[in-house]
Amino acid sequence: MSITQLRPATVPIPQQRTLAVKSEPSADREASELLKSLIAKLSQIRDSLINQEEQLHERITTAHPTYQKSVANLIHYLGLRHHDLRTLQDELAALGLSSLGRSESHTMWTVDAVLNALHHLRNGCSQV
Repeated sequence: MSITQLRPATVPIPQQRTLAVKSEPSADREASELLKSLIAKLSQIRDSLINQEEQLHERITTAHPTYQKSVANLIHYLGLRHHDLRTLQDELAALGLSSLGRSESHTMWTVDAVLNALHHLRNGCSQV
């Protein structure tokens, strides 16, 4: 049998199914409160990073223009590491989100991405 005689196999693709999960109002409320708490904690950390950047603004602007973003990122990263993140990291990991443990190269972007995900998760919870 030659290669030109081979035909691709036809494999039936199963239909996708979605499971309907009934949610208790109290579970929705708990999830919403957890997400609200995580958003508040991470927002507070983000605010502290911005404050630290503002305090060290002169250091950033005196760096060579090529390195100003790197200097700002280093300030954000050191500011993040100044916080005790262990509990927050565990809570984020339990939700399948970044635990911020690998945020060295893009610290503020990572914090913003996690905050964005938390907001989307919270908006997906039914409001009770």
